[in-house]
Amino acid sequence: MKLLLLSITLFLFTGSSFKSDDILGMWLDESKKLIVECYKFDNKYYARIKWFKNENKKIDKFSEKGLPKSQWLNYKVMEHFIFNGDYWTDGTIHQIKKGTSYDATIHMKNYNAIVVRGYVLVTLLGDDVNFSRYTGGLPKQE
Repeated sequence: MKLLLLSITLFLFTGSSFKSDDILGMWLDESKKLIVECYKFDNKYYARIKWFKNENKKIDKFSEKGLPKSQWLNYKVMEHFIFNGDYWTDGTIHQIKKGTSYDATIHMKNYNAIVVRGYVLVTLLGDDVNFSRYTGGLPKQE
């Protein structure tokens, strides 16, 4: 019991062990169909598409609001995130297949894993997407 109390106390006083720029770099989504690159501009954090799995080999629109696949590369899918000392908040994610946007937060599970939570109104009404750090070369884009 004392060990548990000590652990909780240390966690509360040490805060997050992550730094704001730890999010920078390439990230692969859990479906292994998307690689994004997180970058920093004017003290805010963004992500753009660097690779996606083109399953149907067509360049077409998924919906009237969606982008043609030919415009997906380098499209900004996450924007305006601010690091608050523990996680990245006040951001927006864009789901280009559906042409919709959501408020979002990003939590770092460890140096090689993040969770992006998109939501409407409150974070409890949202959904998570897990990403793992990607360090290899980009696959050939089909």
